[in-house]
Amino acid sequence: VVMHWRVAKGIESNFPSYTDENNLKVGGGLVTTFNSESIVSENRVTKISKDFPFKTAALLGCSLTTALGLVNNEAKIKIGQSAMVLGCGSVGISVIQALNMVSAYPIVSVDLNIDRLNFSKLFGSNHTLAYDENFEDNCKTYFGSSGPDIIIETSGNPDVINKCYSILASNGKLIMVGQPKFDREIKLSNISKIFAGKQLFDSTGGKTTPDIDIPRYERLIKTGKIDFEKIITNSYDIKDINLAISDLVKGKTLDKSIIK
Repeated sequence: VVMHWRVAKGIESNFPSYTDENNLKVGGGLVTTFNSESIVSENRVTKISKDFPFKTAALLGCSLTTALGLVNNEAKIKIGQSAMVLGCGSVGISVIQALNMVSAYPIVSVDLNIDRLNFSKLFGSNHTLAYDENFEDNCKTYFGSSGPDIIIETSGNPDVINKCYSILASNGKLIMVGQPKFDREIKLSNISKIFAGKQLFDSTGGKTTPDIDIPRYERLIKTGKIDFEKIITNSYDIKDINLAISDLVKGKTLDKSIIK
């Protein structure tokens, strides 16, 4: 099965609390995955075929279903609409693949990390932009003065969100995927460009319905229509979970890490 935080059909049970070897309570959400055994409510698991590779199946628990769902269900992108993706982590890279499937053009990826920008080209990014002090002006190279139709923001940085809203095309959509820190505020400047039908909203996991969508995505992956395994660039044993998180924070991981 795939474990996921989005609700599917089935019983909604009470969730357990966990303690460590010193009987101290360990924080865990509705679905805990940093452990070798887990108790999960029925409506948080979806059955998959036995021959489906676990590595790719793990991505269906959150990042992959979020990416595909937000392109399908939230952005509702039309053929030929222009798109920009901020952040080339596993969600951003998955979004780029999904944008290609619905024939968005051009697709421009943006990141601070040059290696990640180059990596995004392997998944269908038509152009790359470094996020720097010239970011807003450089966007005009690919989108003109009108701006991109769709912007998908995965960093959660309020300053980035503000700039994205400013350059967004009239009647465009800015979808926030990244989670801003709890003590930060999002302030929108360039007020003269706001009354233009722009939409700003936060993604709710791509509005994914796991028991319906996961089997669909499984078919696409098994038939080679989409290939997400190459997003996985690092693998760790569960005993090395702290190292995995440290490498992520230090920027040592190019893209998705898998915990075995």
